[in-house]
Amino acid sequence: MKQRTRRHGDAQTQRGFFNYAVCTVRLPVPPSLRVFFFLLTLLALTLNFSAGAQTGKRSGAHSSIPRNNFSAADRNTVEKAIGTACAERIRDPLGSTPIDEMQARPSLSASNPDAVAGAKRADRLLPVTRKLVANAIVQLSKDYGLYDAPALQARVNTASARVQAVKRIRPNVDARDNASVLLRDPRAIEFGTIFLAGLKSDEAMVSVLGHELTHVASGQSDLLRPLFRAIARRAAGRINFPVSGQRAEELACDLVGLMATGQFINETPSWEPQPRRIARAVEHNCVDDDGSDEDHLSPRNTIRALFALDIDLARELLATNTQSSTQRRISLTARATAF
Repeated sequence: MKQRTRRHGDAQTQRGFFNYAVCTVRLPVPPSLRVFFFLLTLLALTLNFSAGAQTGKRSGAHSSIPRNNFSAADRNTVEKAIGTACAERIRDPLGSTPIDEMQARPSLSASNPDAVAGAKRADRLLPVTRKLVANAIVQLSKDYGLYDAPALQARVNTASARVQAVKRIRPNVDARDNASVLLRDPRAIEFGTIFLAGLKSDEAMVSVLGHELTHVASGQSDLLRPLFRAIARRAAGRINFPVSGQRAEELACDLVGLMATGQFINETPSWEPQPRRIARAVEHNCVDDDGSDEDHLSPRNTIRALFALDIDLARELLATNTQSSTQRRISLTARATAF
């Protein structure tokens, strides 16, 4: 339809030029008026051509720039963001324990002070995370073109509403470094006590809560399967690594958790550096033993895919990290000068 419109516009321009040319040649007018009419004709032609060119530019803008464009510079940004996030984990007193370290630790009792603190943190953050996850699911569906038709909207809205069913956190010693939900009765998120103890910050906890709530949103009826597949296709194209099957769902749940954490950071100002807070959303994946299984990407490939999918957040992490480093250097210089 757009091509036919452009051709129609071009034909109008050509017919307009012919009519103007005939009028200019055949009008018996004095030379001064001929100049006037000639300039008027030239102006009309210019405006007509400009309008056609602008129409063609608008129509071609969407087709000439792929929605999934991802450059070598973007890939470099992703790798730098991974390094920055994992380096920040080491410096951060509230940095998350990497998954491989959690797996190597002995079980923790439910009365362990760190596990108790983690459970309280999860309980406190669950209500706000439910809201953030519902909003993130709708936003992602819009971004991936899965919210256009009424039937799609109903599907996504139903999924988003399902997260409200989860009301509490249930610590479980045997679950160790895992978290899970029972989809047939999704009223609680079951957290291993090691996992509760290893997620030491609000940002890390929102990220994991967001992951589990997204499983609940999709449910046994797989309401969000089209969204999971769309996210997986984009991720696979950007990191040059296959993402399919259950891996697609796990990655999409991680992405919702990351988005929920980003919004949480925006809504809860803090004196802490912005890069530190962003890093907490992914740093439990900063492992040395980077293994994978049939259902999950490896932890570091998970970070890679997440930053590739949300390249703006990766840039924000790097930009604010550079800014913070510059500010610290200026502050140290000022102190040295003062003394």
